[in-house]
Amino acid sequence: MATTFSKIFGLVLALLICGEQLAYFSSSGGNGGLFQSLSSTTKAEVPTQNSTYYDGDVAILITSGWVPSHPSTHLVETVINSTNHLIGLHPSTPIIITIDQLNSDDKDSDDKDKTKALEAYTLNLTMRYMTNPRVHILPAMINLHLGGNVMKAIHLIEQHYPTVEYLYSLQHDISFTKDIDHNALVDVMKKNFTNITTNVNYILFHDGLGHGCGNDKDIKYNRTKMVGEEVGLNSTDSEKKQLGEQEIGTLYPTRRYSDRNHLVRFPWYSELITSIIMYHRFPEGPLQVRANAGCASNNSIGLYLYEENSIAHLNGRGFVLNNPPSSSPTSAPTSKVRFNLPYDALQINCSSLSFL
Repeated sequence: MATTFSKIFGLVLALLICGEQLAYFSSSGGNGGLFQSLSSTTKAEVPTQNSTYYDGDVAILITSGWVPSHPSTHLVETVINSTNHLIGLHPSTPIIITIDQLNSDDKDSDDKDKTKALEAYTLNLTMRYMTNPRVHILPAMINLHLGGNVMKAIHLIEQHYPTVEYLYSLQHDISFTKDIDHNALVDVMKKNFTNITTNVNYILFHDGLGHGCGNDKDIKYNRTKMVGEEVGLNSTDSEKKQLGEQEIGTLYPTRRYSDRNHLVRFPWYSELITSIIMYHRFPEGPLQVRANAGCASNNSIGLYLYEENSIAHLNGRGFVLNNPPSSSPTSAPTSKVRFNLPYDALQINCSSLSFL
């Protein structure tokens, strides 16, 4: 039974990835009887979940697009796992992952291979998190650029998670490297919301950026002192060896707006991104101009830097797996796609479907 299921499962995956050789993807193939048949015979009873199943005030957004390491999901999984450094984050905090289509700048002689790799990456990621109710994967059918994908995710959060007040906006190749007191950061944003002279709307987790913005002052806040990064990212908060002692943290005002990892006040962020009007670009371009003007006039838009370097740039565009999976010595040198599944990897031979 298990062997038969594995063969059927492998066949479905092969049909999805090797579609150029199948009538389903041909100009005359339509939707394909196979998929219509599957949809009519595999109806699953999925409980409807409305916005009340999560009433927390935080969500996580991770934006992604094609990188040379695809179809591997290693980079984005590293980022997802690194959110365990956000100590105090609700265990049901939703994670929205956007996947952009290829930009026209990326289209070259290898465009066909890139498109295949991006499709395989999307499938790998979906397979990896399909049973995890926290994770929502949003592939784009056209190139939306970073601004468009962020805007799409914002709309989804507003519709389905109306209690969200704060958002971690992360990039698929920038991970957290140090424990961060999440509750303390949200608390300082709450306390500096109605303050006439200080609004903390945005906290940038930087890797060496400078700071300073007009007459804005540093903000001191209390955070829980903790040690134990050596315990590992799979440990619970209690296993992180929180000392229970309070220490003083500092947020530095900055004129720098970056699309890199940041925590924002969600309603403010929604209005801010909406205001750039043209979404098919990096938001940091027009928003940096606005930030500079605000600091120059002592009317800042509320940008602050976290006090220490707490992220690592994994350089998605230049990232290559150190030990890429090798083909079986008995396999023909034909086009293969390897899936990074949470169980034994499946090799698919697109020329002969020889895995059966």
